[in-house]
Amino acid sequence: MIRKILIDAPQIGYEKAGDITNFDAIQHNVEAYLGAKDGKGEKAKQESSKKMIIDSFVIRNAKVNYNDMLELKLPDIELRNVGKKAGGATSAQVTKAIIAELNTQLAIALAKTAVIAAWAAWWSARGRRSRAVRQIALKITVQSADYADSTDFNLA
Repeated sequence: MIRKILIDAPQIGYEKAGDITNFDAIQHNVEAYLGAKDGKGEKAKQESSKKMIIDSFVIRNAKVNYNDMLELKLPDIELRNVGKKAGGATSAQVTKAIIAELNTQLAIALAKTAVIAAWAAWWSARGRRSRAVRQIALKITVQSADYADSTDFNLA
């Protein structure tokens, strides 16, 4: 049993080419290792792999560089009781859960950035360039965004 794993301030590169991302490639490799695509070999691989239970897996202060165009700060991520219900999880299963949560948080951060950019453009087009709008536009121009979300997304 592992009580806590903490990853503080990782710099994550996210690259997208067409419809494929480097996260997709990692996820595909993990699924292939688990045999999830064709259902073959999964049981044998899981039985031969060491299993673990992680009480708390935390990634905090993460920054994602999106295609060298945008830097996003993700909210802290905490996965709790990883593998507990199943009597343990393999390292591949833990990796799959982490990648899935990172993808979720990145999608949320990108959506927020798009909403903020659209709102700032709309507000600016109406001639209402307040100090707040200028600050938002500046953040987008320097390709960074910070979020005040304190919402934790936990997988039990």
